[in-house]
Amino acid sequence: MARPIRIHERGSDNPVFAETSLDMAKLSNDDPRMYSIADLGVHNRRRWRALSELNQYSLVEDMFSAHFEEYGDVKYATYLVTSQFVHSVLGRAVASFVHKGRIWDPYITNFYVRTNQEWGFDWVGVDDSTMRVLPDDRYADADLPRSEMIVFPGESQMAYWLAGRAASSLAPVFASLSKLSHCTTAQMWSTTARESSYTAVIASRFGGTCREAAERRVQLVLGALEHAGHPVRRSRPLPSTLMDVNPKRSRP
Repeated sequence: MARPIRIHERGSDNPVFAETSLDMAKLSNDDPRMYSIADLGVHNRRRWRALSELNQYSLVEDMFSAHFEEYGDVKYATYLVTSQFVHSVLGRAVASFVHKGRIWDPYITNFYVRTNQEWGFDWVGVDDSTMRVLPDDRYADADLPRSEMIVFPGESQMAYWLAGRAASSLAPVFASLSKLSHCTTAQMWSTTARESSYTAVIASRFGGTCREAAERRVQLVLGALEHAGHPVRRSRPLPSTLMDVNPKRSRP
């Protein structure tokens, strides 16, 4: 049996997951955790929070309040929270889909974030480390248990599965954030499309993936989200730069 590959603090007993996380870490030399993923089965769970329990922590509200207090701009504060969750849940999974043709499960009951003192995430992880791979993956014919690897028939099936699982995590966040900021969830889904497309470009550029393949895969994911009723292409995204330079105003 392959030895676990260690990344940062700990690795994973699942060789496919460990190798993938290690390769994803190489997409950002400045911050190896920017695109990598943690296996919560081998990590101390202190500071880790399940997405399914975010309402108990008031994390979305605290993040929005902190950004609004700092910048005084509702839309920009909403963008910062949206982009943080999009990159954590879907963006890095899209990067793995583009770069490796492999994905983990970002479902709401399986996905965890580790928070820092600045109301951001310094890493993300999953409880179940089972990886989904494509038929041409070098592990596809390996004699590994289904608890470590499942082979998907093709890119389209993988994209639809990823879109559905990620949407389960993002939709409740967007609903909560919309109530706080009065920005529409349509704007957040459109921001999801923009951020995911940007991540695919990064994965292609620094991972050496064919640009056409990267574009095809991210568009498959966005198409699956749209087919499921999430308006990723029907509204203007939230502003990614600070537009309001006036003194801080009261919270809406």
